[in-house]
Formats: sequence, C-alpha cells, structure tokens
Amino acid sequence: MAEFTAHIGDGDEVPKFDKDAAERYLKEKEIHKLMGGLLQTLVDNKPTDPVDFLVDTLTKMEESETAAHAKAEVQQKAPAAAPVQELETEPEPEPEA
Repeated sequence: MAEFTAHIGDGDEVPKFDKDAAERYLKEKEIHKLMGGLLQTLVDNKPTDPVDFLVDTLTKMEESETAAHAKAEVQQKAPAAAPVQELETEPEPEPEA
C-alpha cells in the first residue's frame, strides 16, 4: 500500500500519515455519518453554490447542537422532581340496607 503524507504549514518536515489514528478518529467522531448526511442533503437540494450551501448547513447543525447542549445543561442543573407518593385511602363504607 502506498504511504500517505500530510502537509500543514510552511515547514519542510512532512509528518507521516498514521492510518490507524486516522481511522480511530473518523470512527470516534462518526465522520462517515456526517459526510454521508451532508452529501445526501447536497444531492437532494442541488444548490447552485454547493460550498455556500454546505457551510450554511454545517452552521445550522452547529447552532442546533449548541442549543441542544445548552438545554441539556439546564436540565441537569434543575432540581429533580420529588417522587409522587400515592396516598392511602380508606375503603368507602358499604351502604346500609
């Protein structure tokens, strides 16, 4: 298999590509689901400017995720509701004949 390299920045040193680390990262972050969903949305909508469309879609996803995290945080900080206790009731007396 061919050896892959990645180059970021202006340095002369080119770091080696760690395939196992890349696969772990992609799996951990569920990148395949993200990219698959983005591609499906792109194909469904067929925008004239796909880059702007993808940026807008990712921005909306981020805003939605941020809102969901904020909501979950508020719920975690809210005091737990006290359990409802059933009241014991006395049986009703039977009517006298």
